[in-house]
Amino acid sequence: MAVFLLKSEHGSDYVPPNCTGIFGDVPCPSQFANWIEQLSNEGITGGCGGNNYCPDNPVTRQQMAVFLLKTEHGSAYLPPMCTGIFNDVPCPSQYANWIEQLFNEGITGGCGAGNYCPNAAVTRGQMAVFLLRTFAPLTPPVPTPTAPPVTPTLTVTLTPTITITRTNTFTNTPSTFTPTFTPGSPTLTPTPSSPTPTFTKTFTKTNTFTKTFTNTPITPTLTPTPTGHLVFVGQGGNNFVDSVSGTNVTTITVGETVTWVWSSGFHSTTSGACNPTCIQDGLWNSGQHSTPFTFMHTFPTAIPAGENYFCTVHGAMMQGIVFVNSAPSRATR
Repeated sequence: MAVFLLKSEHGSDYVPPNCTGIFGDVPCPSQFANWIEQLSNEGITGGCGGNNYCPDNPVTRQQMAVFLLKTEHGSAYLPPMCTGIFNDVPCPSQYANWIEQLFNEGITGGCGAGNYCPNAAVTRGQMAVFLLRTFAPLTPPVPTPTAPPVTPTLTVTLTPTITITRTNTFTNTPSTFTPTFTPGSPTLTPTPSSPTPTFTKTFTKTNTFTKTFTNTPITPTLTPTPTGHLVFVGQGGNNFVDSVSGTNVTTITVGETVTWVWSSGFHSTTSGACNPTCIQDGLWNSGQHSTPFTFMHTFPTAIPAGENYFCTVHGAMMQGIVFVNSAPSRATR
């Protein structure tokens, strides 16, 4: 169970630190020692008493309610008072508040007939459902960006016509002749001329060609790009890491936007302070999300003392602060 809880909280790549030997019945090192001790270090469990953890004991449904809610909300979390939802869970009783809060968050509906079966052992199948509903709740789908209208295909056809006209004229000029007279018997012998032909040759050449221009529509790909001052959520664990300072402290100027980018895990960014209980002040709240997700908030007024914020999943263990400085005054001329 320790492995399931910590991987659900921190991500599938999470590896806990090495054990130090906290519980008398959990040898260090051993297969699950690192995971069990990290669960204790995060305040999620205190063991089963007598400095023991009882690693081989089955986990009951009532114990699972405490483990899930402390992992989700932080070790300091206390659920609201019970009202008497399940027939087999007396209100008040040791686990009633935790069991009813699990119901109120939609993580469990009980075991049927208005009961919760608090002393029944949690099977691996039931644990899978509990973990998924706690750390990966259903969220509305992110709207798909809509591409702007595309100009339809434009086809232009040009058909120029070239006409060439050429005229050749040939003229044969008739020759003259001289009469010849022979004494005694005059004979006139004319010298005929060739006929005068005249002709005209005209030809037309037409060159026709077609050129087509096609405008192929292109569907643009819209990729949301984080803007403004970046803060990475869940980078390297339960942390807020500013892209400039490298810490959980962000410093901006009035009018600027902070963009929180989920790196890993299941978190929120919610304005408010933890002292030690975390209380929202209503300035912003991203809601609880898993990666990939981004959330932006613009700061229109100066907050020189800083605005605290936290993760509603991990409470005081995961906090940050934004200092908003006044815009620099313009020099007068």
